[in-house]
Amino acid sequence: LPQFHIQNEYMNLEVESKEERDSLRNFKTQAKWICRSLSRRKKLLHEICRILICKQSAYLEQKGALTTLSMKEIAEKLEVHESTISRALYGKYASTPRGIIALKSLTTVAPQTETAKEILQSLIQNEDKKKPLTDDELAEKLKSKGHLIARRTIAKYRSQLKIGSASVRKHS
Repeated sequence: LPQFHIQNEYMNLEVESKEERDSLRNFKTQAKWICRSLSRRKKLLHEICRILICKQSAYLEQKGALTTLSMKEIAEKLEVHESTISRALYGKYASTPRGIIALKSLTTVAPQTETAKEILQSLIQNEDKKKPLTDDELAEKLKSKGHLIARRTIAKYRSQLKIGSASVRKHS
């Protein structure tokens, strides 16, 4: 990333009127804030890249597949919100032995999502057709199998799998 700094001649600028001094002080404060923000952003990006390289080194060196690494895991390690990681990686690329790749592509969707969908599909296929399971009941059954998934997420997965709600399934 390019260096950003405030030139000394502006930092040491002397002005006579109070209005000019106040304006200059305000500009200096804003410039310092921008410098600190850019520095924090650069540090965060370096930390994210360090984690990505450590976790995905075999993949980057063309010696293996991607390992599971979600943005949530990175966020937890760096004690920031997952959306901060997503924004930091947006539009960032790296030159690797595999070619130029998007940094975001080094993160993965947890395989447990696909497993949960498979279990959900199986539960629905094997349910009592006269009394189909509601999304809440499906969430409870998934929870008992080690998948803590919200009811809204169950509805989303059902939609992705093109499976109707309990009432639709009951009448079909």
